[in-house]
Amino acid sequence: MGLTRSQWWVLTMLYAKEGVTQSELADLMELEKPTLGRLLDRLEEKEWVERRADEFDRRVNRLYLTDKVQEVMRALRKTAATVRREAIGDMSNDERDRFVDTLIKIKSNLLNLDANRTSSS
Repeated sequence: MGLTRSQWWVLTMLYAKEGVTQSELADLMELEKPTLGRLLDRLEEKEWVERRADEFDRRVNRLYLTDKVQEVMRALRKTAATVRREAIGDMSNDERDRFVDTLIKIKSNLLNLDANRTSSS
């Protein structure tokens, strides 16, 4: 498909939140705005993503998936579903719940660590 993991992540987020602003997407993905801008540039070159000026504020770009990327998205969703099934296939519901809770806790700890470092600088 000629797609990096970061590009896949952007496409997946846009699929869920199409029409989001570039700034909102950077915040959602916890990416620096220039980093997201470069990812979007590459996706625009492939004609998979389109930036459109906000109708009320021309300084703001809203992001949309193009028709050209729909087949790619179908393939990505199918692959992701297969990988998920294989990865958690023999886990019980309780094991899955504990795993998700653990990941949430790890993320929270890392965010707090980052916040503490920022506030002590």
